Amino acid sequence: MSAKANKGVVEIKGTFWGAMLRAVISIVFGIVLIAWPSATLKVFLTVFGIFALCFGAFVLIANLAAGEEKENRTAMVVFAVISVVAGIFALAWPSASTRVILAIVGIWAIGIGFMEMVVGMGLPKGFSGKFLLILFSLISIGVGVWLLARPVATGTTEVASVVITVIGIFAIVEGVILFAYAFLLRNYVKELRRVTA
Repeated sequence: MSAKANKGVVEIKGTFWGAMLRAVISIVFGIVLIAWPSATLKVFLTVFGIFALCFGAFVLIANLAAGEEKENRTAMVVFAVISVVAGIFALAWPSASTRVILAIVGIWAIGIGFMEMVVGMGLPKGFSGKFLLILFSLISIGVGVWLLARPVATGTTEVASVVITVIGIFAIVEGVILFAYAFLLRNYVKELRRVTA
């Protein structure tokens, strides 16, 4: 029991604040998008670029700063790199076409979804927050596929409005899931420490 508990603490210790930061960034990003329905896809691309850069940077810092070896460290670093690269790409190509914009965000969402799935599957079986990451990964992959498959024959204004609204809602849902995950994580670690004390 103690060995298993100690292993669980080593695997997930130190990720509470990382999850909280990601949650805050996601919710703020979502609120900005929903509160700005008239934004063009070009403006959205800039906002997304900043969001992706901050999101990836916080994940990278949180994982590299943790002193413990974690089985999901590689997945999280890849997760961060995908986000940072997507952010740089978005900011460096402000004149991208609608199709390219949808592709950038769609590929980012799918990549993040798969990385979250890997991390979620690697969490201890006794951790009740495991299903939240898996749920988020499925939502993220679904949104990414929807963006990649979405036709762009309709007007740019209509496309922008729909895409911005969907991404805004997705970001807020993601933030709420990450908040719940972070607190479940903190409680789980406290319980493991109590058991191993």
